[in-house]
Amino acid sequence: TVDIYGNYLVCVKMDASLSNKKRKKKSKKATNDISPPSSAPTTITTSSSTSTSLPVVPQGKKKTKTKTKTTTPPSSQDKRSGIPLHWIVPTVVTISCAIIGYIMFPLFSHHHHHHPGHPSPFKFNKKVKFVVAFACMLPALAYVYVKYAQAQETRSRDKIKWMPPSQALEIVQSDWKKTALAQATSKPCCLIFDYVAKQQAKNPWGAVLDAGTGNHSLSWILGLNTQKWTAITGSKQREESMKSEYSGRIRSGVDEIIFGNWLDEDMLQGQKFDVVLADYLVGSIDGFAPYFQDKIFERLKKHTKKQIYVINMEPLPSDSLSPQGKLIIEIARLRDACILLAGHRCYREYPLEWTIDHMKQAGFKIVDVAHFPTTQTRSFVEVQVDVAASKISLFRDRELASSMSSHIAAIRRRISAMDWNIRFGGDYVIS
Repeated sequence: TVDIYGNYLVCVKMDASLSNKKRKKKSKKATNDISPPSSAPTTITTSSSTSTSLPVVPQGKKKTKTKTKTTTPPSSQDKRSGIPLHWIVPTVVTISCAIIGYIMFPLFSHHHHHHPGHPSPFKFNKKVKFVVAFACMLPALAYVYVKYAQAQETRSRDKIKWMPPSQALEIVQSDWKKTALAQATSKPCCLIFDYVAKQQAKNPWGAVLDAGTGNHSLSWILGLNTQKWTAITGSKQREESMKSEYSGRIRSGVDEIIFGNWLDEDMLQGQKFDVVLADYLVGSIDGFAPYFQDKIFERLKKHTKKQIYVINMEPLPSDSLSPQGKLIIEIARLRDACILLAGHRCYREYPLEWTIDHMKQAGFKIVDVAHFPTTQTRSFVEVQVDVAASKISLFRDRELASSMSSHIAAIRRRISAMDWNIRFGGDYVIS
């Protein structure tokens, strides 16, 4: 399988019921079967039923044909009958401890405490024997409980991998939510807002503040049962276009779209909102309010009455093992270089740990965190190249502009030659 940054993870499952001789034969056969050809990509099927063709480093002997294995949900797979070995051993140990404690402890105590000519200080009735036997069983019982809890968690995770994301969100538990969501979801664009709605549950939305608005977040807010909403944008052009686009859905005297900057202390002075949505706000701050990232949560705290939802993108890694991942990182650097050469400011993403630390410093209590892997489609990658291309006309050096145009054309050809819809990078939500 492949992680969210395109790094290959190889998992080997060993069957404890096989003898050493059978295991060697099976292991040798499996090694020959899984060796992919050097020229053809191996199809990897993820839990969200998305097939991704990625080249895999060849191992073992080369084969001219590849075998396709179809995976099915755990419910439809054949289950091995019988009691697993890791349940039999602690059960036997538990019973043995109880028997040893029940029979041997009186003899042991008699040997050490009872002396000829002196009355025995202990009377070993059945109650004492049972108490001692139960005390001997406690370590083994604790081991059994831990194994049972681990098995239950594994079973639940296996189950959720085959569920639709909306159904998975309903049963996922908070202590392992990150892993479950990472396995069960692949389209964060709409699932993130579904998750926020689930978190809000039966609590009324009341007054909502969209702290860094855009068409995506505002369209979602318009579908909620709110008393009122206020949307903030740092772009005058976006304010005008959004007012025109949503003119028929803005409640006069109630809802408003405001052009403003969080550096302005007078903006929204004295106003508080039941729910605050910071949808990719932190990453965009460097483009509108440079060096204000560490103060934004203190500012939002003043306007938060009950709940805040922070949505951010994890920064891209510096390198990747997959060719698509390498190209995505290269395109991100190209885009930022063109933005800077045009005299504009780039966005800057911050990792989960940084965001949590600054939210706590501002006085927020973290209730829950969820991760959502990003599926990189060809169209999304091409949009990033389009951003870079749109800045070339603003270059002062025309020779550099011409060279950059040629480079962008080469990047587009490389995009066209690759298979996409791969998981790379991810978003997170803090509530």
